[in-house]
Amino acid sequence: MTPPRMHIPFNARDATGRGNEPEVCWRPDASQCSGTKIEAFRRWLSSSCGVETSGYDDMWRFSMASPAEFSDAVCEFVGVVWRERAVQVLSGTRMLGARWFRMGTINYAEHALSLGVVGGIEGRRGAGGRLQTAKTGSPVN
Repeated sequence: MTPPRMHIPFNARDATGRGNEPEVCWRPDASQCSGTKIEAFRRWLSSSCGVETSGYDDMWRFSMASPAEFSDAVCEFVGVVWRERAVQVLSGTRMLGARWFRMGTINYAEHALSLGVVGGIEGRRGAGGRLQTAKTGSPVN
């Protein structure tokens, strides 16, 4: 007979007070992080939304504590162009059955064919403020 399997939570503590978290093998230094898109988002979050975070862990905590505000900020930062702005970012506090960006519509092709993905819409606009395709530079209708 096989003994029953025991479930040990990931962050359980042993008798010495140590957790069972894996050892971190490498962390980038500040100079390696300063030019990343996630760092640009962190700075933008502070200047545009007034949300102060000191790094990735703080941003993760913000995303868990305020998922609607975080998700709306990500959409704004990456330059989502809405055809119809969502009337509600998140329909509730429970993830099971939650509806994201209710009544919001976007043109998928417009996003897939435009220049850039992250960092704001200004890099994706051509003459007259119209979006352009990445390959030809032709306006997206």
